[in-house]
Amino acid sequence: MSRVQAIVVAALLVLAAPRIFAAEVDPEAMNRIGVRYATGSGVPQDFVAALAWYERAAEGGSVSAMNNIATMHFHGLGVPQNYEEAVKWLRLAVKQGDAAAQNRLGTMYEDGRGVPKSEHDAFELFSLAAAQGYAPGMANLGHAYAGGSGVKRDEIHAYALISAAIEIGVPRGQREAAIYELGALSQRLDAGQVERAQADARALLETRTASEADAKSKMKET
Repeated sequence: MSRVQAIVVAALLVLAAPRIFAAEVDPEAMNRIGVRYATGSGVPQDFVAALAWYERAAEGGSVSAMNNIATMHFHGLGVPQNYEEAVKWLRLAVKQGDAAAQNRLGTMYEDGRGVPKSEHDAFELFSLAAAQGYAPGMANLGHAYAGGSGVKRDEIHAYALISAAIEIGVPRGQREAAIYELGALSQRLDAGQVERAQADARALLETRTASEADAKSKMKET
């Protein structure tokens, strides 16, 4: 066998390795293989293969894979774009209590994509995500309170939620919108209301920090 042939064979074995050892890996490992195919990390980018791995991982209970499948259907990657299918997979992840899925499904209800538009359902889902200290969900919940979407308008609570979300960290696009909305709220609230909102934001951050510490402590015990 020539050196070139040996290299080709080795490359084929590397690409085949995920399939060969699929039965031996756990759902999260299969999800990571899917991510590799979706991003073209170490293997040729292949959305169809990525989706196949995500589906196998989701069957094994991987919530991350459920979210990834929803993303594939939402954007039409490897499959025709299908908001209803994206909603189906997000709901499965929501049943597992996943904050990211709760927030994303909330935006689907907010925009009326794949589901009838419902400010109430969006608010409920954002509330679930925010209760877990999930920053994007907190920002979206703050936006709902600021505009009175699915809930009575409460600009002080809106300020606190958005301020805390920015402090924790949200994606760049959402961060810019959150900062803009926070500035608008600052203009509408008086000095006393802003002070109260800032105190509420600090309380939200302290609660989240305490929850994280408690979760880490429980993990060590197990």
